[in-house]
Amino acid sequence: MENVMVIAVITPDEAMKELDRDLEKTCEIMGLLYHNYGIELSDNEFDKIFDIVNR
Repeated sequence: MENVMVIAVITPDEAMKELDRDLEKTCEIMGLLYHNYGIELSDNEFDKIFDIVNR
């Protein structure tokens, strides 16, 4: 049996709030790229940035 370390226990509500914050950050990044540089992102590129924000 493997050893498991629990870092934090969060409720589903807390998890959704954290996900909302990460999604908001990603949307802000996309907005800055578009408004400052005229760069539009595809859904695939959005997913990659969202993954980076979630690290």
